[in-house]
Amino acid sequence: MASSSAGSTNSNDNSNGDFYDVEKIEKMRYHDGQLEFLVTWTVGGQGWEPIRSFPWGVEHVMIQEFKTNNKKRWDQVMKQKEKAEENMGI
Repeated sequence: MASSSAGSTNSNDNSNGDFYDVEKIEKMRYHDGQLEFLVTWTVGGQGWEPIRSFPWGVEHVMIQEFKTNNKKRWDQVMKQKEKAEENMGI
C-alpha cells in the first residue's frame, strides 16, 4: 500500500507485508473499473498500483504531483473514467 509519512516518504506494501519506497509515479490509466498508477520503486522495478493503495486517494501528495506535471493525461483518463461510469449507470 502506498503511503506518506510527513508528506515525503511514500511506500507500498507487497504481498509479504514489506514496504517499498515509491520513487515516482510514471503513468496513469483507467483499467478494469479503477484508476491505476505505474509506480517506480526506489529498490528498482515498476508496477501498476490501484488508487486504493494510496492513502487519501487522489489527494495523495504523489498523485497530486503527477496531476500537476501531467495535466493533459490526467484529463484524458478522468474523461475515460467518467464515460465508463456513465455507461455503467454509476
